[in-house]
Amino acid sequence: MDLKANIFMHKDTIYIAGVPWVDELKLTKDMQVTEIRHRSNDKDLKNGTANKLEVGTKIFRVKERNDILIAETEKGDIRFNQLVEG
Repeated sequence: MDLKANIFMHKDTIYIAGVPWVDELKLTKDMQVTEIRHRSNDKDLKNGTANKLEVGTKIFRVKERNDILIAETEKGDIRFNQLVEG
């Protein structure tokens, strides 16, 4: 895993920011699903932990897709794509 990547864990799944095709999608922010509770640079993340997002950052689902979440930050929204092993 790239430790420079902007990531967080939700429901035992890693989400990653900076995916170009995700940033180009037209998406509608929906209900809040979680918020960041911990911050860590450790590779062993737990649910609610991010490596770059601030503690308290609210995370929202989107109406159009199940594999993308949006973090609402002071600098603007950041889109995160579900990282799938395979």
